[in-house]
Amino acid sequence: MIKSEKAVFIVSSPRHFVLACAIAESSGLFIKPILIISDDFNNAFDFYLIISRLIKENKAPFGKVFCLNKKYAIRQKNTIKRSWMKKTGEFRQFKLYREISKEYTVTHLLTSEVNSLSTQYFLNIVNKQNKVECHYIEDGLFSYVKREFKAESALDIWFKRIKYGFNYQPATINTLPLWVSSSWFLNTTIIEDVKQQSTIQEINPDWLKTQFLQELSAKFLELFNLKIESLKKIDILIFLDVRKDMNSVNKNYEEQLVAFILKSLNNDLQVAIKHHPRDSQKDLSLPIDVLSIERSLPAELILNILAKNIMLVGDFSTVFMDVKLMRPSINCQVVQTNPADTSFNQLFEDNDINVRKSYLDILIPVKKIK
Repeated sequence: MIKSEKAVFIVSSPRHFVLACAIAESSGLFIKPILIISDDFNNAFDFYLIISRLIKENKAPFGKVFCLNKKYAIRQKNTIKRSWMKKTGEFRQFKLYREISKEYTVTHLLTSEVNSLSTQYFLNIVNKQNKVECHYIEDGLFSYVKREFKAESALDIWFKRIKYGFNYQPATINTLPLWVSSSWFLNTTIIEDVKQQSTIQEINPDWLKTQFLQELSAKFLELFNLKIESLKKIDILIFLDVRKDMNSVNKNYEEQLVAFILKSLNNDLQVAIKHHPRDSQKDLSLPIDVLSIERSLPAELILNILAKNIMLVGDFSTVFMDVKLMRPSINCQVVQTNPADTSFNQLFEDNDINVRKSYLDILIPVKKIK
C-alpha cells in the first residue's frame, strides 16, 4: 500500500495556531497538510471544532485536524480525572504520532517547539521511513533575543535517550538544532542568529487578507461574542501575562494595574483587557464598563480591526512586535514588571515601543473629545 505524503503542523498556543494557518494558506507549499493542536491553552478544543467544520466545508487549507487531549480540551470538571488526563497526556500524544507515521509518509514537520522531546520523538519515528524537513515557526520574543536553557545532566540526557530515542539532543543557547532546515518569521528584519542556521521564510505580510483567515477571524469573533463595533470603540487595550507569575516578581502588580485602569476610566477612556491564554486565574474585579476579551482569542486576528488612535499597553508580549509590524503608528507601552529581566528592553525600544517600570508610569491619552 502506497501511503500519501503529508506535511504536519503542530501548534501549542493561539498565536502558533494563527501562524500555522497563515503559512498553510498563503505559502502554496503544502497540499492539505495535517494540523495537530496541542491543548496547552484554554479553549483549544474550540479551535479544533472550528477548523474541523471548515475542513468539512472544504474551506480550510488543512486536510485533517487532531486535538491532543492533555489538560484543557477535555473540559473535565472532575479534579481527579483532569489530573489523570494531564499525567497521561504524553502517552496519548506519542500514540497519535505513531498512528500518523503508519498512515502517512510525512515529508515536512512545522512547529515552534523544534527542540522539544515530543518533536524529537516524532522525527525519530518518521525519519526511519522518509527524510523529513523540519521547519521552525517563530516563537515571538524568544526568537529574537538570546536566552539560556537550563543545562541537563549527563544522567538526565541518558534516561531521555532511552525513553524518547537515542537521537535526542538537549536544547542549547538560542540556536536551532541541526535538523531544522527552514524558519518561518513574521518579521524577518530583526532576526540575526538564525540567519546562518537555516533558510529563512517570510510569512506573507498580507496573510490576514486571505479569504480563509478572514472567515476564520469572523468565526472566532462570533464564538467569543465580540462585535467589531465594540473593538473599534476601545481607547486602551491591555495585554496581560500570567498574573500569578507577575505577582511573584512584584507584590504590588495587581494594585498598580487596577489603579491604572481606574485612572483611564476616570479620564473617560474605553478600556479592554486581554488575559494571557494560559492564565487560569479569575478575571480582575473591575467596573462593568471594562471590556474583557476572551483570553484564548488570537490577538493577531483583531489587530487590524482596532481604531487607528488606540493605545496598547501591558506586560512583555509578542503582540506589541506584531502590531508595530502591521500598524507602526500605534502607541505601544510595555511594563517591565520584573526589574531583573531586561533582556527584551532593547528590542522594544528599537521598535518604538516604550518600556515603563510599572503601570503607574504609563502615559495615558488626554481626555477624549466626544
